[in-house]
Amino acid sequence: MSDAEAWGTVASLMGTDREVHVINRRGRQPSSNLPDDYSFLTEVEDLKAVFENVAQPAHVFGWSLGGLIAIHALATGADALSLALYEPVMSPFGREQLGALRAARTWDDFDTMVEIVNRDISGYSQGHVDALRQNRKSWTRLCLLALLLADEIQALSAFVPTWKSTSQFRRV
Repeated sequence: MSDAEAWGTVASLMGTDREVHVINRRGRQPSSNLPDDYSFLTEVEDLKAVFENVAQPAHVFGWSLGGLIAIHALATGADALSLALYEPVMSPFGREQLGALRAARTWDDFDTMVEIVNRDISGYSQGHVDALRQNRKSWTRLCLLALLLADEIQALSAFVPTWKSTSQFRRV
């Protein structure tokens, strides 16, 4: 439920003495749409492709699903000096609400999708959701990001980590 623009302030604070790249994952403009064969590994391969095009090794920060993507990218060959995670998720995160999200998506009911992710998946109160809704600009942005929720949760639910150990991680 976020994109690169939402992380702009954080990036500007981190980038005083280094290059900072904030990735718009697929489905978030101006990145491309989710491919028909979208899976969690699509996200991992996308991140690895970014690593190939930036100064290496890099420091990596991942939030929510981005945290799990970063862990798997590093566990399967990407290199980084450090990895910081904030609220990384893993399966079965949101799986119980997948049917309700798909039904709301069928009707283009993005309001309901934003409510489901905030209230039923993330555990926020209805009061919190109501307060979010009062900021029309933010709520509209969340509604746009909600379009991807069911596909991302389905991909997360289908993902099974395949690495055998964490010995490839360097200790610093």
